[in-house]
Amino acid sequence: MALIRIKSSQGSDSATYAEYKQPSAHGALWDDPVREILWTIGNSEIAGLKISGMAAAPEISVHVRLQVDRLDGHDIQPVYGDADRLWVASGGKVYQYVISTNSLDLSYSGADMISRVGVKAVGNQWSGQVVQTVTDDAKTPKGGCSTRNN
Repeated sequence: MALIRIKSSQGSDSATYAEYKQPSAHGALWDDPVREILWTIGNSEIAGLKISGMAAAPEISVHVRLQVDRLDGHDIQPVYGDADRLWVASGGKVYQYVISTNSLDLSYSGADMISRVGVKAVGNQWSGQVVQTVTDDAKTPKGGCSTRNN
């Protein structure tokens, strides 16, 4: 079990914090100023957490949660150009999480080339170009990085 911890603003020595237990927590994204939600991703869920309380005594509550068997989530990032979507890098696929429907989508434009095994992080630039971090054994060609697109 991993923890998402929000420490108090009372300095690094403070023992005051709020926590949320998430199995194998990996990625987090602060969605501010629009939603003010901390999006987190782990092995089997995506959670949207609300942070409240005083700075000296923070509180965490679950705003939304999507349970997904064997998600193996690694990273969650905004889809620039679509405020209703977040990129989700998982062990075997790259999804887009649709905020308004609390669901995962694999039918987004370019999914056939973007979604693949071995993607550890994903995002896009404002131009629409998608950027990924991929394990060496999942790349084509195998091995270290080069200047060509793979």
